[in-house]
Amino acid sequence: MKYVFEPAGFCPDAFIVIAWEQQRPPLPQSQPYSKMILILATNRILSQKSPHHRLSGGVYLDRRHQRLHHCKGQAIQTEGKIASFFSLQLQADAQTVPLKLVLTGPKIGQRSMKLCYYHEDEGNFGDDLNAWLWPKALPGLFDGTCRHGQEFFEENNREDALFYGIGTILTNRIPPSPIKFIAGSGVGYFSPPKIDDKYRIYFVRGPKSAEKLGLDTSLGITDPALLVRNFLPPLPPTYKASLMMHCSTAKSGHWKQVSEELGIHYIDPRGTDPIAVIRELIASEYVITESLHGAIIADAYGIPWVPINSMPHVINEFKWLDWCASLELKYEPITMISIYSDEQDGMVRSLKNKAKMLIAERQLKKVLSDSKAYLSKEQLLQQRLEQMQQKLVKLQKDVESRPST
Repeated sequence: MKYVFEPAGFCPDAFIVIAWEQQRPPLPQSQPYSKMILILATNRILSQKSPHHRLSGGVYLDRRHQRLHHCKGQAIQTEGKIASFFSLQLQADAQTVPLKLVLTGPKIGQRSMKLCYYHEDEGNFGDDLNAWLWPKALPGLFDGTCRHGQEFFEENNREDALFYGIGTILTNRIPPSPIKFIAGSGVGYFSPPKIDDKYRIYFVRGPKSAEKLGLDTSLGITDPALLVRNFLPPLPPTYKASLMMHCSTAKSGHWKQVSEELGIHYIDPRGTDPIAVIRELIASEYVITESLHGAIIADAYGIPWVPINSMPHVINEFKWLDWCASLELKYEPITMISIYSDEQDGMVRSLKNKAKMLIAERQLKKVLSDSKAYLSKEQLLQQRLEQMQQKLVKLQKDVESRPST
């Protein structure tokens, strides 16, 4: 019996195969799988003189959901000649499961570039879409992924080159040493980076990001999540109306209850499978969204949508204005009541939230009945797609013509 795990974000020449040495042994059902940690992820040969494999990051198996999750692991190296197989042990408390690991990846001396994006601990389909989209849009360019953030600054600074795509990640948390290839990222959090000769900017999310970076506004093409429609076909409508909240708002679970009371399909932006989330969005006839990428995906597929905002202190207005400006749309969200988690304040907060949920039901009914829907012009969307594709062709050529490291 074979199990193949191809981590999202790995190009065809950098993948990982996991196979049981024998038929899968029974695992103790009474034991949690939280200790089943396997250091995998990035397979990189560091140099010709020092032929080591550097394995960083990893995955763990979630028993409850029966799926693999990414996690940050410790870097390990194997000395000497690199063989095709490595024997690893996957531990589930007292029981050990033998595995065989096949590693293939970039050859010694080949150029190295990591796909860098923000990783939300609970998942965020907009960010996680990077690992699915870019190996398709720019095949063969990536040597794995890395995490964007201050805590990964030093680690990322040791990379040869980094690629930044979807996300509000053009910040001062981008390390100075690597060459940076930018395709559609946006400004919005923290301070913007200082652009120097290490930056290769092909386009950004919108004209406001371009202005903040001192670039010509013509480089503010649009959010690259629009490219998804080149790879995923439309779906027949399954849901009359769908609601997607911001990741922070979704955590409480209250809006899920509200939408279910009204018969509105609820889409959680969190999770480990961004494509499953997108399929729910594009199977909707109408989308009410607090999530920016909920709007971007709906708009890309010609599905009417309306923006809402229940957390004005959390929702980043700049990134909405930036993307909307790229498609000649106004951003005028409908203000909704804020409903907070019950965990900290107990019964009093719980009673308040029940009352708020009744108000939220009335607000959502009003949104459904008389709110003006948003939708870009198809001609403009097609123009933006063509502009991005032209930029990506140039980016691919530029990366492939870089000197070997």
